[in-house]
Amino acid sequence: MAKIGQEEKQVLSSLEDRVTDITKREACVLELIDYLSEVEDHDGYLMAMADSQVDHLKAELTRHSKEVRHYRPTVLSSPSLTYVVCRRMLGYVMRSALECITLDPKTAHSHLQLSEDLKSAKLGPGAQAVLESPQRFEPCLYVLGSQDFRSGRHYWEVSVGRKSNWVIGVASHWVNRKATEDLNPENGYWALRKIPGNRYYALSSPPALLTLDSSPTKVGICLDYESGRVGFYDAECMAEVCTLRGNFQEPLHPFFCPGLVLAEQDYEPLWCSSGTSGSVSFVWGLGRE
Repeated sequence: MAKIGQEEKQVLSSLEDRVTDITKREACVLELIDYLSEVEDHDGYLMAMADSQVDHLKAELTRHSKEVRHYRPTVLSSPSLTYVVCRRMLGYVMRSALECITLDPKTAHSHLQLSEDLKSAKLGPGAQAVLESPQRFEPCLYVLGSQDFRSGRHYWEVSVGRKSNWVIGVASHWVNRKATEDLNPENGYWALRKIPGNRYYALSSPPALLTLDSSPTKVGICLDYESGRVGFYDAECMAEVCTLRGNFQEPLHPFFCPGLVLAEQDYEPLWCSSGTSGSVSFVWGLGRE
């Protein structure tokens, strides 16, 4: 970090020197133009030579100005080199404690197909023969993770691919599994939704439309139980997508809805992360803009 900071100072210092040099050249050009206005009526030969010199200086000034616009300090500091490194460090820290999430088949809607290793879920062609259970979601196409979190910080990732619609996040153990309810914190859900058209919503009350620079193919979910925060990240670059808040008093489970089949890519499942179980130790907000 110190080395990068020093390199950044050197680059900025070099650019400042170049800007100073260009400013001096510009002053010379203006001075020469003033001189030309005086000699214009006296010496045509001198005027032609001066015009040539002015054209040369203007071309050089334009070229250097383009370089400065491309490398200007505001570009280097937004985001700063330090921020980029911090965000990468956050990714390494998170993935070093990536939790191994499995799906709970007792909670899965009968139309959802789970893989044998209970790591993925997708919408099947029809209902499967399943045991009736008060834990099973009906009529909503949801499934919970087997893990229940009652304290600590936890991080896992969900591969969403290019699916056109899905919902992922966390849900309270006590959500109503036999009714259709709004997915919001008041009903025990802290979730991120994608709908067709590459539109993303933080499912707060009311839902908040998000503006993302790109469509994440893998989403990181970070739960900080004591602080009452659920953060969503683009797991490829650790850019924050959104953060939802709550006052957690109950066990929380990873929550998944693989969505409807509205396009060819929707046949793909949602995949849960594979990692080493354990809580995450990190400073919340290191990856924030």
